[in-house]
Amino acid sequence: MISWHYARSGIWPCDEQEKNCLELLRRAYPELNLQKINVITQYDGNIGLESKNFRVWAQDDKGRIYDIEMQTTNKHDLEERMQYYAAGLNNFTLKSGPPYTKLKSTYVVFFCTYDPFDQGESMYEFNFFDRKTKTIEFNVGMHIKVFNSKGKNRDLNQKILDFLDYMNGVINHAQGYIADLQKDIDHYVNSGKWVDDMDKLAYEMNQVAMKAAEKATKKKL
Repeated sequence: MISWHYARSGIWPCDEQEKNCLELLRRAYPELNLQKINVITQYDGNIGLESKNFRVWAQDDKGRIYDIEMQTTNKHDLEERMQYYAAGLNNFTLKSGPPYTKLKSTYVVFFCTYDPFDQGESMYEFNFFDRKTKTIEFNVGMHIKVFNSKGKNRDLNQKILDFLDYMNGVINHAQGYIADLQKDIDHYVNSGKWVDDMDKLAYEMNQVAMKAAEKATKKKL
């Protein structure tokens, strides 16, 4: 059965095969009718954990950019993370020079194994609108969804509900996307690459801790 501490170590359900990432985004955004995506960047431990690199970025055939995040521990900073990741996508899509009208639509999606807002919803969706009239909504091209695998209100499409159940360790079907996803993760873990990546992660975390300790020591001097 899946262990979601893998997600905290840079192991993602869509790392091994692009088709897995496409299917996950289809389930999260059925309204977009996605046909093709390209995984354009993933977490690189060589750069260092303190750089806060994004985990999985993808771009579809219409130029829209996606950032997929897994959260297994509630650090009570999700709102700040939402802002940080959304800003990072915008910086990536628009370099200095072109007008702001050239910004591409960006989608940040969080999959949480806890309810970050304690409202019982399986999905929270955020847009920009005027708080007074609630009728003026900015079409700024930035979209954020937060999925909660422990949600009580399950008014979502069955395919995304199957994935949320999977996050809780439940495989609803013996065949299909979720079953194949589990096989991919089992293969990854059993291949031995898991051990190498865990060693790499442990080294990076140790380096970050050492740098933090050095900074703290310098401040005391």
